[in-house]
Amino acid sequence: MKILHLMDEPYDSGLTSSALNLAQLLALHGVKTGVLARGGSYALQQAKLRALGYFEWSGAWPLAYREIADWIDGEGFDLLHAHTGSMHSLAWLLSRRRPSLAVMRTRADARRVKKLIFYDRLLKDTKYMIFPMKAIREEFLVTYHYPIDRTKVIYPSIDGLLETRRFDQGPAPVMDGQGWRVKTVTIVGRLDPVKGHRDFLQAMAMVLFRFPNVEAQIIGAEKNIKAKELELLAQKLGVASKVKFFGFLDAAKLAEAMRRSDIGVIASRGSEAVSRVSLEWMSLGKPVVGTKVGMIPELIRNAETGFLVPPGSYEEMAYALGRLLKDEALSRRFGENGRKIYEKFFTPAACLKEHLAVYESLIDARV
Repeated sequence: MKILHLMDEPYDSGLTSSALNLAQLLALHGVKTGVLARGGSYALQQAKLRALGYFEWSGAWPLAYREIADWIDGEGFDLLHAHTGSMHSLAWLLSRRRPSLAVMRTRADARRVKKLIFYDRLLKDTKYMIFPMKAIREEFLVTYHYPIDRTKVIYPSIDGLLETRRFDQGPAPVMDGQGWRVKTVTIVGRLDPVKGHRDFLQAMAMVLFRFPNVEAQIIGAEKNIKAKELELLAQKLGVASKVKFFGFLDAAKLAEAMRRSDIGVIASRGSEAVSRVSLEWMSLGKPVVGTKVGMIPELIRNAETGFLVPPGSYEEMAYALGRLLKDEALSRRFGENGRKIYEKFFTPAACLKEHLAVYESLIDARV
């Protein structure tokens, strides 16, 4: 069995991260695995760091089609696993050239499913469709007449670094000047309007009025919002001294920062088709306050592992955070519940097992 993962997103997204983690899991399991990625992309950088076989191209992929096809022929791949729409089209063209190649797709796009006329032909030659959440699968099956028994929901895998640290003993508690333990509420994600950082700050302004022994952490690289803009908002709200900005953190530092946190917040107003941060908080045994967008409601169980609130409603977010900060037993119970659910359904081992079953069935059918 030899699997090629095709991905062309240039940046570090949940979609790209889950695809890379899957490729690495397969390689560690002894499955011959390759990555096809755009030159200079995050996917290519990670493929090199993780010692995965790879092929890179630059510019528009149709211009590099012949080189890509020759490399794939030389490597002898059995199955092409596309992770984006454009890579799905490329995989289909490659399979038309060499019919022995099986084609499948993971559709983790945040965009709504739209009916495209030419897509029916492509789907006819696509052997399997995987979805990261139930809502996308249901929307897809309503839009396209695709065999339901060739579809499956497989939740994504997260980086193993967080896994290895989740049971470590935490550091000594931080105390304020009056002897109270300082509790930390943390949001992790790129600085982008869709991630709801402004809602988070407004919620924290309400929380800090009642709980002065709390501090907020914002972790994430600048994308479509500058950290300075959020710092100015924090000043306007009167909470600048209680908000810390960390920017982008590498995997080890991020794991440590999340492990030290008391509560995780996901304030997104959209996207989250692959909410890896939800799984990361659960793996670390932390309670979560998340918005009802994307796959978050499928991962965070309301009033069991955390609280779900409407996107944009910073008042409800503040209320949920207040409940967790006020009741340490409740917060601890939610975190423990989340960890148990993660271990039962969402571990890398579970993700690997589900994918291997699909791969083996497709390759057996091809033979």
